[in-house]
Amino acid sequence: QHWKLPAGYLCPPVPQRVDYLHIMADLLRDTLKQTPAGTENAEVAEIPRGLCGLDIGTGASCIYSLLGAQEYAWRFIASDIDPAALRHAAQLLKENGLEQQITLRRQEDPKRVLRGVMPKKASQCVAFAVCNPPFHESLEQAQQ
Repeated sequence: QHWKLPAGYLCPPVPQRVDYLHIMADLLRDTLKQTPAGTENAEVAEIPRGLCGLDIGTGASCIYSLLGAQEYAWRFIASDIDPAALRHAAQLLKENGLEQQITLRRQEDPKRVLRGVMPKKASQCVAFAVCNPPFHESLEQAQQ
């Protein structure tokens, strides 16, 4: 509903991000085989709702988390190394009423992906992970 980006941050192509989430939903449905009550027919398996996903490198747009929360009622842990991006993402969550569904976590160590971001409680498991590809202006920057 409410969505805008601060200057200097990339605008993700939303249709591609939605397609990525639809593919993830299909994989989860086929893997978890949640069928409607009273039926054994796996062909009518439902897309799992309420699962928790990890959005690695969520950025200022928090796009995967926002779309997944709205489309599938999924919860997310959205991580990033950029504090300014997380501040903006927090504002987007507030404007869209999704603070309870999406948890933002700063990855303090850019050489780590999961340590310090993953939940410590066994009751808070992550069913899947999504991420944007890294964006670099040059090969030299990517190798730094």
